[in-house]
Amino acid sequence: MIAQAIFVQILTPRNLGNYIVNSIDKRAGVKYSPNLGRERRPSVRVLVGCERSGVVREAFRKRGHDAWSCDLVPADDGSPYHYQRDLRDLLAQAKQGYWQLGIFHPECRFLCNSGVLRLYLGGKKANGPDEARWAAMREAAAFFKLCLDADIPKVCVENPVMHGHAKALIGGVEPSQSIQPYEFGEDASKRTCLWLKGLPLLVPTNVLRKERYANQTPSGQNKLGPSPERSALRAKTYQGPADAMAVQWGVLGQSADTSTPAALTPYHGGECG
Repeated sequence: MIAQAIFVQILTPRNLGNYIVNSIDKRAGVKYSPNLGRERRPSVRVLVGCERSGVVREAFRKRGHDAWSCDLVPADDGSPYHYQRDLRDLLAQAKQGYWQLGIFHPECRFLCNSGVLRLYLGGKKANGPDEARWAAMREAAAFFKLCLDADIPKVCVENPVMHGHAKALIGGVEPSQSIQPYEFGEDASKRTCLWLKGLPLLVPTNVLRKERYANQTPSGQNKLGPSPERSALRAKTYQGPADAMAVQWGVLGQSADTSTPAALTPYHGGECG
């Protein structure tokens, strides 16, 4: 009698819809994020490649998503949700359809426009090419293209403004948009380009306009001086854009429509890096 009463209580009209949806979801293998209030949000399986800081990974995990970072070095935050291995191996071994969203931060040192003169001996074109540097650039471009062509339905590849030699090597593919940290509430300027596949443009959330940002010198350059950690600190994603990615892209079954209303087209100004 008690069992019957419990069964009737569970299957009241108010709960019957959720009961049916739960049953279908379990059979389909759909995982839902816990503690996200009444609205049922599916959990997205996210791979954040070339990330040691964990900023993007944790932005997604805090919103209930199954996000993992991957890099050749350990995670700065010691997270267990980090693969310390070559991203190429991870992508090759993953079953088709395993990852639903990939966000990649490949090495930009040999690809960015700000370093194009370093492709030449002594930083001068007249001295001829630095063959070692050109070889490293070709390898970096091939890795970038691997990330862009990853067998994942939704992909974002992040890099600074790319020089023409590198752009030619990746097939002339133009970035989908460029963003600034200050468009997402951060007191910083660092122009970053995003190459998107199956994702809508990232929409600014809180534009902060200033004459000079906290990370800039009076001449507009980055304040960070030379140090062993300079490269890692410069590469670290700001929290504002990371949160925007998690909120705007963390939706399973999101439409692949990549168009953006004209009123929401992101600002493309600012300095590279």
